[in-house]
Amino acid sequence: MQKIQTVLGLIDGDEMGVTNYHEHLFVNLPPWAYLVPGWEDHRIDNVEKNIAELKLFENSGGNTIVDATAIDFGHEPYMLLKIAKAVPSVNIIATTGFNKSAYCDRFVYDWSVEKLVSVVCDHITKGINGTTVKAGVVKAGTMYMRMNRIDEKLLKIASEVHKRVGVPISTHTEGGSMCMEQVEFFEAEGIDLSKVAIGHSDRNPDPELHISMCKKGVYLGYDCPGKIKYGPDSWRIDLIKKVITAGYGNRILIGNDLGKVSYLKSYGGGPGLGYLLSRFIPTLRSQEVAEDDLRNILINNPRSFFAYL
Repeated sequence: MQKIQTVLGLIDGDEMGVTNYHEHLFVNLPPWAYLVPGWEDHRIDNVEKNIAELKLFENSGGNTIVDATAIDFGHEPYMLLKIAKAVPSVNIIATTGFNKSAYCDRFVYDWSVEKLVSVVCDHITKGINGTTVKAGVVKAGTMYMRMNRIDEKLLKIASEVHKRVGVPISTHTEGGSMCMEQVEFFEAEGIDLSKVAIGHSDRNPDPELHISMCKKGVYLGYDCPGKIKYGPDSWRIDLIKKVITAGYGNRILIGNDLGKVSYLKSYGGGPGLGYLLSRFIPTLRSQEVAEDDLRNILINNPRSFFAYL
């Protein structure tokens, strides 16, 4: 059986269990970023509160969570290690790579693809920033309705890293745009599309688009349950049911992407890390989504996607 890389080391696929594929357990953006209006909401840097938030996920039945905080979004391996040790019953998978051009420091623009690939590969094979924490997924993203040269550079970095070390690729799409364009980019790069998850797909709840993406072999990243500004959960439930009916329930990953202080109960916000399993999944069950399909979404699909070693 293939292994999954977690913050505390390798685990077998059977140890992964119920998985939230996209979260943010610690965020510390570069200082310049907090000068941008509204971005202060991303300062998720209170370790004790973050530990309390993770326990909400644990208490709702969660076993594994992916910290999708990439280099440009302020990933902190020391803090992840501290959180992982405080809640050892929950596996944490760390992320490397780059989220989107808007968050990237100047060096991402200036350095060559080869130099950046080397840094990211080291995060996977040696450890992040001199720590023992190894990343288990590489990230890349595009901005809203465009793919400029920097967007392409981020996707190219992730592609090259995947080719060299086999790590799965998880993406950011701004507002759910450029989903198929990302798929086509990776396809042209010769990437194994079964190791690509297109993030925020549910922000564009178009079942025909999603079924077309599944036919290419990628995973759909659904990560907005409970975030009403991206539409009601009824949209997501309808979308999930249509994708399952089309025969692609084995291509759905589920998360919550609570990357803001205002989303976290431990900081006084909501819906909090317990929402996905305590509210959204029971609603899917009440809407007659079969247990086998829920098991795929929560356990089998993430195990297949994240296992690569």
